[in-house]
Amino acid sequence: MRRVSIVAVVMALGCAPVKTVTRSMSDSVVVRETVRDTVIELSPDSSLVRALIECDSLGRARLSELLDYRAGDRISPPAITMVDNILTAKTQVDSFKIYARLKDRYEEHRTSDTVVETVEVNKLTAWQKVRLRLGEAMMVAVALWIVRSVKKVRNTLFS
Repeated sequence: MRRVSIVAVVMALGCAPVKTVTRSMSDSVVVRETVRDTVIELSPDSSLVRALIECDSLGRARLSELLDYRAGDRISPPAITMVDNILTAKTQVDSFKIYARLKDRYEEHRTSDTVVETVEVNKLTAWQKVRLRLGEAMMVAVALWIVRSVKKVRNTLFS
C-alpha cells in the first residue's frame, strides 16, 4: 500500500506547467536642447561726402561746393559743419554685428517592443502520457480498494 501511494505522488509531481507569453512595450521621447551663441556679421557699409574747400583772403577755410553727398544702406550721410577752420562730419551708426542666441531642439522617439515567447518545459512524450493515465486509473482503483476494505472491516466489527 505504501508503494502505491509513493508511486502516485511521484507521478502527480512529475509534470511542470507551460510558461506563458509575456509582451511588454515601452515608448519614450528624449528631448535635447542645445543653446549656442553666434555672431552674425553684416556686409560693410559707407556713406560719402565730397566737397571743395577753399581759403579766403583772411586765411579762413570755407566750403565752396558740395560735389557728392550719398547715404549708405545703414548709414545716413554725415552732417558737415565748419567752424574756425575745423571741418566736422558727424553720422550715427548702429552696431555692425548682431549677437544671437540660438536654441537647437532635437526630439528622439524610442520604441522598444519586448516579446517573451512560450517555452514548454518538460513536454510529455506519448509513452509518458499513457503512463500518466494508467497512474490516474491506478489511483482510482486504490481509492476504491481502500473504501471497500474499510467497509469490509466495518461490517466485521459491527456484525
